Amino acid sequence: MKTRYIDKQEELQKLTDYLALTERFAIDLEFDKNRFQYGFTMCLMQVFDGAVCYIIDPLAKGLEVRTFFPLMEDPKIQKVGFELGEDLRLFHSMGCSVRNIYDVSIASKLLDYSQISLVNAIERILGINTSKGSQKSNWVKRPLSETQLSYAAEDVVYLFDLKDALEKTLKERNMLDWVEEERRQLEAVESTEQDALSHLKPRDSNGFTQVQWHVLKGLMELREELAKRSKRPAYQVLDKDYLLELAQDDAAIRSFHQKARPLRSLNTEAYKSQLLSQVQQLRQDALKSGLSDTELASPKMSKDEQRAARARKKHEEETIDTYLKPIQQSLKNTMGEHAAVYIMGNRLMRELALGDQGGLLSYKRALIDEHAALTGVDLRELGIAQDQE
Repeated sequence: MKTRYIDKQEELQKLTDYLALTERFAIDLEFDKNRFQYGFTMCLMQVFDGAVCYIIDPLAKGLEVRTFFPLMEDPKIQKVGFELGEDLRLFHSMGCSVRNIYDVSIASKLLDYSQISLVNAIERILGINTSKGSQKSNWVKRPLSETQLSYAAEDVVYLFDLKDALEKTLKERNMLDWVEEERRQLEAVESTEQDALSHLKPRDSNGFTQVQWHVLKGLMELREELAKRSKRPAYQVLDKDYLLELAQDDAAIRSFHQKARPLRSLNTEAYKSQLLSQVQQLRQDALKSGLSDTELASPKMSKDEQRAARARKKHEEETIDTYLKPIQQSLKNTMGEHAAVYIMGNRLMRELALGDQGGLLSYKRALIDEHAALTGVDLRELGIAQDQE
């Protein structure tokens, strides 16, 4: 396998000009998402043209990776990848809307392969053993090791062979249109902006008053600003559990040096005093805005509300058991368990039970109707029969 490491702008421009004349290339990214540094960072882009693997270094000084983006947006050139969802979100967050993709993992799932990794797909479908050693590497750190570069290259060099092997079977089973529908839906994926509140879970508000919850959200936003400024992941800046404690009680400031696990530059008496002042200011702002220091931010449901919630949940479960699981079982009997779960998994069944058909692709609609007829399920009783649309 030939590989070329691209870390200069003129080399990237030549590669971009060359690939603009091709019909397809395989692609994969190595990225860091708030693990070793702040933000969602493209660390490597691996591109394979069928003969050479080009390893593009977006972090190389003077290299502008956006030079490559017109190729990603060109609908005439097919981009073959595996589990492209996060890669597409990263491209989108950088202002690039990728077009004409082919996600090999979708094809494998429709053909009843389990939710397998690329390494396992290569082994099971092509019978080739590849490296697994650098999956959790620090892709931000330079220089990269030979092991990392070899692992990165292996992520793309077998994608054409995988696609061709799977597509032959898809064609025999008249399933090519299904992949095309999935492709169009996947291309619509959008980036999800990282924000401070994404680190909070609904249960984090349990037991918090309205004022305390306001303070906590403010502290999480402050932590996010510090993380961005220091280019470090938020969890390395200040400990979340400590901020939960501090938001509830100013006295927790006494254990700052023991529990906060701050960046070294913040582990000072001066910053400790500044943090306490910020907490007190947030609390004053909350009270001025009319928030309560006694009422809960997430009040417990009344008994009537609890009964209603249990009734809704019971109805949802009964609907799934009565109407949808028989259809899923019929799909399993004819297409295999993994394909059936991919086509009609728990999430889709919950959506259908609630009357939500917004994410239902037409090929899935047709399969559900077909297997409803086979199992004697009357979808009109569920309110999702096709003639009701």
